Amino acid sequence: MKPGLILWAAIFGASLAQAAALAQTPANSWRSPQGSLSEFPLLGPDDCRNYGAGYGYAECPGADERPKAGQRDAARAVRPPLPMRRSAALTSPAMISDASPSGEDQPGPVEQRLREIAGDLLLAGFEGRSPSDAGTLQAGAALKSGAIAGLLIDEGNFGDAAGLRSLTGFLKSQSETPPILLAERPGGVPPQWAPGRGFKAFPTAAEIGVRADALDAFNRYRDMAAELSSLGVNLNLGPSANACTDAEADSDDCFGSAPPHVAAFGTAFNYGHHDAHVLTALRYQLSADAGASLEAMRDMVRRLAPDALVIALPDADEAPPEYLAAALRLLREAGFDGVIIARLPTSDAPTDFGEATVQALAVGADMVLAAEAPSAEDFGERAVEALNAAVQSGRLAMPRIEDAHSRAGQLQDRLRSWTNGVGTEGGLTSSTDGGAGR
Repeated sequence: MKPGLILWAAIFGASLAQAAALAQTPANSWRSPQGSLSEFPLLGPDDCRNYGAGYGYAECPGADERPKAGQRDAARAVRPPLPMRRSAALTSPAMISDASPSGEDQPGPVEQRLREIAGDLLLAGFEGRSPSDAGTLQAGAALKSGAIAGLLIDEGNFGDAAGLRSLTGFLKSQSETPPILLAERPGGVPPQWAPGRGFKAFPTAAEIGVRADALDAFNRYRDMAAELSSLGVNLNLGPSANACTDAEADSDDCFGSAPPHVAAFGTAFNYGHHDAHVLTALRYQLSADAGASLEAMRDMVRRLAPDALVIALPDADEAPPEYLAAALRLLREAGFDGVIIARLPTSDAPTDFGEATVQALAVGADMVLAAEAPSAEDFGERAVEALNAAVQSGRLAMPRIEDAHSRAGQLQDRLRSWTNGVGTEGGLTSSTDGGAGR
């Protein structure tokens, strides 16, 4: 079969072999870090060498040591993710006392675990246009420390293509693992992506939808992703995954109103980007009348779902938590098993970013994007403190956080597989079809 026909069949509903296999993958089977040591499976020699000893697994030598450099990244690569635990010191008051003769407070197991994983759930904006700017240096330090998983690069962070490439090159050099570098490039020619600044022009989602040519859409989105990849961007926030309502009929970011139409070109967006090793995120607007959009999502999941959906959370007074939680449950029931990223609302009033993180995870989000956090490092610290308080008070269950962490890890897993040269993981040049409905 010709490549174009293969693409057409894949986009318009062909069965993907690995999609079925992925759908049968068991859910994250983590175990509570507050449980007894006997709850955990034994580790082998390779496990101990990679991450075991520094995380206090009793089967490994040096189990009372704190995590060493590099072990955090090795541990986060394990699927299902390993929960942190120390030795019996966690359950022995005498040993805890001996471990801290100075009398200083030591973090409990829940807080310690949160300090290990909370940063993997956070994306932040930053100020800075060059590697030497103070805001850029602070953002790089937050990536290096693991306070955040990645950064939003918006129009204020670059002036042209060369500047963007220089900026992302520096940010990538600050992290041992590939940081998530997110840009918003749905299509069209907004000023920050103008050809005069060294970027190519691409059609809007509305123009793609009107042309109704899936192969053309794939080629254009592959070219878009190739340009982003050459500029150092590895996650593109693209058009809307919603079926347009009458009120949104003139939106440039909407493919159309018919669910099969939206699913077809959303899938073309996903295939095109994966072919160039760029992660995909589509916008998703919560709506009281979500039937058509959920139908489009179910159709897209059967073909190739986006790696993530970005949902702009409304202010609390506009939508109660119960409504948000119900809306996100409907997405999961439609088959979407990727990452749900909650984008925090911008406000003139001060924002409690830690509390906002708790609320986002409580309603079912997996990651939190704070475009206007005061600093990425501060965002990470506030999130840990707020999450720990929420778990201790019973407002948020630790399994919900671990579930979010497991899903968020899908993004790093895919970036790592591409970095290591393991196919395109869902692109058409791969020998396997990964990614549908992950």
